[in-house]
Amino acid sequence: MITNNTCYGTSYQPICGCDNVTYRNECFAVAAGIINGAFTDGPCEFMDFDFTPNPAGRDLVNGPLTIRVICKGPVDINVWIFDTFFREKYYQRSLQFQEQIFQPDVRGWGNGLFFIAVEAGGVVKIKRLLVNQIEE
Repeated sequence: MITNNTCYGTSYQPICGCDNVTYRNECFAVAAGIINGAFTDGPCEFMDFDFTPNPAGRDLVNGPLTIRVICKGPVDINVWIFDTFFREKYYQRSLQFQEQIFQPDVRGWGNGLFFIAVEAGGVVKIKRLLVNQIEE
C-alpha cells in the first residue's frame, strides 16, 4: 500500500493540542499544524479510545481487534459493539481502570458495519468498525 500520510502506522498515544482537539499522537498533531510542545499528554476529554485493525477480519492477519481506552483517572469502563440493527454483539465492563485494552473476537459476526460505543466517567464516544471476513 502507498500512502502520503507520514504518520501511517504510528501508535495510539493521544495528546491534547492547544486547539483543544485530541490527536492520535504527536505526529498527527504536528501534521495538523500544531507546533511541537503546544500540547499535553492524554486526551482533551476525560476519555478517548482507538482500535485496530479496521477493517477487522476473520484470519486475524493484522492481529485481533484491539480497543484501547484511555481515561484521565480510574473509572469503570463499558465497551459495547452493536451491528447496524442495534443488536449487541459484544459487551465488557472493567472496574476502576485508567487505561484498558479489550480484544473482542469478531469471527462469526459476518461482514458489515458495526459501532463501538465506549462509556467511562459519563463520557460516551462511538466509532465505526468494518468487519470483513472474506478469505483472501
